[in-house]
Amino acid sequence: MLSQQGAFMPPFHRVTLFLFFTVLCACRAGTSPNCPKDMRALPGRGIEGVSTFCQTADGKRAQWIEFYDKSAAKRQSCAYADGLPEGSFTSWHATGRPWVQGIYVHGKKARQWKQWDEAGNLVAEGEYRDGRLISGAPVGGIASCESAMK
Repeated sequence: MLSQQGAFMPPFHRVTLFLFFTVLCACRAGTSPNCPKDMRALPGRGIEGVSTFCQTADGKRAQWIEFYDKSAAKRQSCAYADGLPEGSFTSWHATGRPWVQGIYVHGKKARQWKQWDEAGNLVAEGEYRDGRLISGAPVGGIASCESAMK
């Protein structure tokens, strides 16, 4: 025998639950396991199996991730703010080891950039200011962050 309390759901509660799950599903749309937690994938910006373009809800920050030959292995990743590369850049060897790491400030290479070989040995370091190499070796020729936003 069913108890009187909680046996049946009043219509108000059914509507509330329906709306809750509808909003929950809508919020999950566009999410990608490759995007940072506070971002969602933008349809039409990435290439299926090749790259993903993620963006915050306010559109101010973004992340572009490129993959090796339609695999889950990341090739490179760039952070953006207000449409310019801003923040970390990382590229990886096909083995998953870091290849190049650096920082962008206002769309230009800045600070220390480093490059490693496939065995993990540091092979080059360069110091950048306002996009120009000021000391060390040129690093980061693989970076295609500037063209990814176009």
